[in-house]
Amino acid sequence: MPRIIAHLQIDNFDQWINVFKKHASARKQAGFTKSRVFQDDANAHKVTVQLDCDDLVCARKFMESENLHQEMKKSGVLMKPEIHYLNNGETMED
Repeated sequence: MPRIIAHLQIDNFDQWINVFKKHASARKQAGFTKSRVFQDDANAHKVTVQLDCDDLVCARKFMESENLHQEMKKSGVLMKPEIHYLNNGETMED
C-alpha cells in the first residue's frame, strides 16, 4: 500500500491537531484511507504524520495543493514539511 510520511515543525500541537482533524474529509476525497499522528517525545513541536493512500499520484497532487498549504499555514506549521512518498511496503512479524 502506498504511504506518505511527513515530518512537520509546528507552533502548537493542540492548534495543529484541531485543523488536521477538520481537514479529514479533504484527505478522504484525495484517496487517503488512514492517518496516524506521532508527536516527538523529546520535542513537542515536531510531529510525524503517516498517511495511507490508494494512489501516490493523487496523493502527491493533494500534498502539493494550495489548499493544503493554506491549511498548514492556518494550523501553525512553521516551515516546509519533509515529505516521503513510499511504495511497495511489506508487513513483517517479528
